[in-house]
Amino acid sequence: VVAHSGAGLLLPAVADRLGAGHLVWLAAAVPDFDGGSSFAEQIERSGSELAHEEWRLYGRQATEDPVVAAYFGFHDCDLPTVQWALTTMRLFYPAAVYAEHPLARPERPSTYVLPRQDRTLRPEWMGKVARARLGVEPVEIDGGHFPHVSRPDLLADILEHCRG
Repeated sequence: VVAHSGAGLLLPAVADRLGAGHLVWLAAAVPDFDGGSSFAEQIERSGSELAHEEWRLYGRQATEDPVVAAYFGFHDCDLPTVQWALTTMRLFYPAAVYAEHPLARPERPSTYVLPRQDRTLRPEWMGKVARARLGVEPVEIDGGHFPHVSRPDLLADILEHCRG
């Protein structure tokens, strides 16, 4: 099962429900399994470490303002891809999920895909949580927050490798 961005907080529960054999965290938030902090508490405590300051100021506008969406999410795409991608934008702000305390660490294998030029979550934070919370070395790739849009072939190769 693949989860992107904030959906990473739901990934362990979805994987359990589906009986998934492998979890893929795609530029995703990873629950604080050992510390027990909710994502909202993490943002409050260390938001500047977790997310770029610009994203914290303007990120919610990314679903309403095409310029903001292009800047944060699609800066690594060609123009036709940006034009298409903007038609797919929807607000995903699961406040209740952000406030929940995490479940137990998943027992299934995980892969973390870390886009190095992400303008939302900080790549340094993503790498840190992949190592500390999942016990994996992230697969680093060039690109922004939506590698499934900007680099679908590369992501497909990574997913195929995960499938084993």
